[in-house]
Amino acid sequence: MNKQSFLSLQKVDYQASVLDLDQNHTHFILVDSGASGDNDVEIKLRANLVKRISNLKIDADEPTSISVPIITVILEEGAVTIKHLKAAFDASIPAVILHVR
Repeated sequence: MNKQSFLSLQKVDYQASVLDLDQNHTHFILVDSGASGDNDVEIKLRANLVKRISNLKIDADEPTSISVPIITVILEEGAVTIKHLKAAFDASIPAVILHVR
């Protein structure tokens, strides 16, 4: 894995033929470690990013400020899903697991 980290902020014009992103969203965070077939870095980064966001305060200047609530929702099974669940637990993020038939 490349030891260098690069941050790139770019405006991307939505083109359905090129990107499969939900056009109803205003912002996206795209992560790619450059390692083919290995998504462990992205999974851990996502869990850590979510945890950091949850530590932010809503109305921080107010005495009734609260942290941003977070939870992981698991809807499907598979090896990648298990990796997401483990990363969430490692970051102390609670999870709800639904069995859908």
